[in-house]
Amino acid sequence: MSRKYRTEQQKLSQLNAEVQEELDRVKLQREQIFGPLIWKDLPHLKIRILDLKPARYKDVLNLIKENYFEENLLFRNVQFSKDEQSVQSFLGRVSFICNYKQSIIAVDLDSDQIAGVLLLRAIPKGDCARIFSVVEIINGDAFKEVRRFVSQVTKKVNIYDYFGVDTYLEYVLLCVDQKYRRQGIGFEMMKCGNKIARSLRCPVIAGVFESNKFQKYAERIGMKILYLISYLDYKDEDGEMIFAEPGAGNYFCALMASEVRPPTPPPMPPPKDKFKIMEERKLTRVQRLAEIALEKSKSQRKTSVNA
Repeated sequence: MSRKYRTEQQKLSQLNAEVQEELDRVKLQREQIFGPLIWKDLPHLKIRILDLKPARYKDVLNLIKENYFEENLLFRNVQFSKDEQSVQSFLGRVSFICNYKQSIIAVDLDSDQIAGVLLLRAIPKGDCARIFSVVEIINGDAFKEVRRFVSQVTKKVNIYDYFGVDTYLEYVLLCVDQKYRRQGIGFEMMKCGNKIARSLRCPVIAGVFESNKFQKYAERIGMKILYLISYLDYKDEDGEMIFAEPGAGNYFCALMASEVRPPTPPPMPPPKDKFKIMEERKLTRVQRLAEIALEKSKSQRKTSVNA
């Protein structure tokens, strides 16, 4: 192999290395630009709340399938998990909402496992009819029963007219993995909804909350009850309760909403006048000490002369 050939090969290898380095740099920049937006860190739990990206849609569906149907009292009471047609129809609806790209997930920083998901969607007034015509195509008796009940709650109040707005952000579903519960992760995700609403310029947040726990979460982020329906009063044609076992403290399902809270302002710095006054006082004290020293020196001189 000639020296010239070896030299050309070395140059080519170096050029390839430089090209690969540049490609890696561009890839990293793209990941930083298009990567998930971090909404909140919970360092004490090693949890990060960030945007839900398409790469995690399958993980979200698995999380909901494994945890949500037995956690949600509406789904549990109609034995939703045993109705495969309802399950598939509901998961199809979840996939549809994920494509809005407005939902968030909580991720375990150690394992990269999804600890929870909050499905969100902004609903402009003009798109309301179109959205519901697509989303509300449902299959399965259990799913139809749940949607029939929820519609009894939502149709009583027109969010747009009540608040005088043209759009609002809907809290569709909150699900936390069983092993991550009782740590406040769900509440922290609901709090992030306010930030997301501001970023989407949605002046109102709203949702249907079936349990006392989630209703209290909603109250803590500023929502108020617009309409509620008692589980005891909701019965089938034979007078039998459909949601006969709602669980302790769960007496009603509530439609709740609120105007989006403004961001918390940063703490105000101390007024400049305060520093000025302190500085003036300090100078006055120094001057006073100088005057005392001068008077003492004069007194000593007089004593010395008189002596």
